[in-house]
Amino acid sequence: MPNPSTESDHGQCGRHCKFTWICDPCQILNSTAADEIDEMLVDVKPPKSICRNVDRYRISLAVVNRMKYGFATSQAKTFARNLRKYNWNFETGSCGNNVVIFLSRYDRQIYTSAGEAAFEVLNQKCITGIYKKAKEVYFLSDDFEGGLKFMVQEYKYGLISIIYVRTVFVNREIPQVNTFVKRCIQQSRSH
Repeated sequence: MPNPSTESDHGQCGRHCKFTWICDPCQILNSTAADEIDEMLVDVKPPKSICRNVDRYRISLAVVNRMKYGFATSQAKTFARNLRKYNWNFETGSCGNNVVIFLSRYDRQIYTSAGEAAFEVLNQKCITGIYKKAKEVYFLSDDFEGGLKFMVQEYKYGLISIIYVRTVFVNREIPQVNTFVKRCIQQSRSH
């Protein structure tokens, strides 16, 4: 899978002449939706550092028509993890501040791989809850753009809000937070 942040790979990622965090070689996402998602991915910066000298999370997307072979679920998991850890590796140092969302349209597979620091906020229960809502509302009707936008929005809100919520809203109601993200924040806060 080409690297979306490498200038020479922009065209191979379906995002001609644009800096991007999305690799969609088959252009499954329409240009407008991809631009909107890219805009959401540009700055995922919580109010305090995540790790030493690391002040932002990196969320990226890999979108394909179909995987080549194997068991779809395990292959999607392995592919997303390998993109996050080795092929793209957008983390800063060894912070684990990166997240990859992988979608294989015809295999009907979506998998999120989160680095260590990101996974402290977006634990498996949180990721699964957000995915289930996206599946119910968007993916079952083949609205891939809507589903990915929803997932990015929820992940970004959770990653940006967690430190703020921990410091400002301890033992108070958290205003204007999606139910899934709110639950994840509360669970992360209690650990």
